[in-house]
Amino acid sequence: MAVSSSVPASALELIVDRYESLLDDLSKAKKDREIVARELLLLRDRLAVLLREAGTFETTVIARISALDQELRRSSGLLGSDSPKFEDLRCLVSPPKRNWWWYRPSPNPAWTVAALFLLTVSVAILTDFTRRLLNSGPDEIGLLSIAVQALFAVGATSTFTSAGREAMDRFLVGLGVAGRYRPVMKLWATLVLFVIVFCAWKFLPNRLANYYNDIGFRRQSSDPDAARAYYAKAISLNPGNIRAHFNLGALYENAYEYDKAAVEYRRAIVIEPNHVRAYSNLSRLLLMGNDPMGALQVADDALKRPATEGHEITAALYRNRALAEYQMGLYQQAETDAKLSSKAQSNAADPYCVLAKIYSKQDRAAEVRSAWQDFRARLDTTVLQPRVEPDCVHLAAEALHADH
Repeated sequence: MAVSSSVPASALELIVDRYESLLDDLSKAKKDREIVARELLLLRDRLAVLLREAGTFETTVIARISALDQELRRSSGLLGSDSPKFEDLRCLVSPPKRNWWWYRPSPNPAWTVAALFLLTVSVAILTDFTRRLLNSGPDEIGLLSIAVQALFAVGATSTFTSAGREAMDRFLVGLGVAGRYRPVMKLWATLVLFVIVFCAWKFLPNRLANYYNDIGFRRQSSDPDAARAYYAKAISLNPGNIRAHFNLGALYENAYEYDKAAVEYRRAIVIEPNHVRAYSNLSRLLLMGNDPMGALQVADDALKRPATEGHEITAALYRNRALAEYQMGLYQQAETDAKLSSKAQSNAADPYCVLAKIYSKQDRAAEVRSAWQDFRARLDTTVLQPRVEPDCVHLAAEALHADH
């Protein structure tokens, strides 16, 4: 059935014939496919205008156009029409959205969802890293982390807005990325960013913690407050950093904050049960706090550990155990451990101080005098632990002076 039209049937048939011919060329062409695609799209625009202006035509013509449109939708030849040149042409023509042949079907939303998920996780990871970095106050690295986090947040937010997606599309067009590759390109770019952020979150905190710990160690003599801040930052970045806990404990101990020092030594022991130096310092602090039973338990536990810290620490542990036993009235055991301490480090003076006190309690005057003499003889070759036995030098002077 024919319907009147202002467009000659022959002209319409010629356009439809050309439409069919271009589709055939598009499927066969190996070269110049982009030129064929551009002509095809412009021809389809012209056909659309004719159909809107002229009304209906022969049903056979309409059926033919519909079949050709279905073939155009299925055609893979238009995949090459999303090049930057094609984008420029589409911007020039500005086709309405109803001219579907100019626009590729919407990409699979799974690509966008996956990219958004990775970007969101990256922001969360970076937020945790920045929080840990700024926990003890900002510095240059912390401020840089904030800036990077802000950029990631902006990127995540832009994926929810059409303006953000269009800006990203324009950027990819400028790089010459074809439209069919853009969703995958966005996902790969997000994946690369995620891998970078994850690796930084996984490995960088420990490196930065060591960096801040080293700075704190160099500053603890000249600027204890700054050193304390650096140690705290190192622990915030990596709570399992043993050196930072131990050094912070030593810093507290030097500042006579023994309770805080004991906490840090205990944390170092929890992280590394074989850190016998931390055991030694902790047992010494417990002795200073009049807790001989606690000191004895800590020293006993440490002496069961592998001896990896050298003879000095082994000697200190035996000395601490001897002092704990002495304070508890276990003089025989204390004498044995004091001698083991002296054997582990023959030039140490403080084991002889412990022996002198033990002998004094047992009224062994000759051995008391001999122990104090050995103590005085070793004063020039060793470093005392004055916070454990600050009275050793005075007691030795009094005992030896009384003999003259």
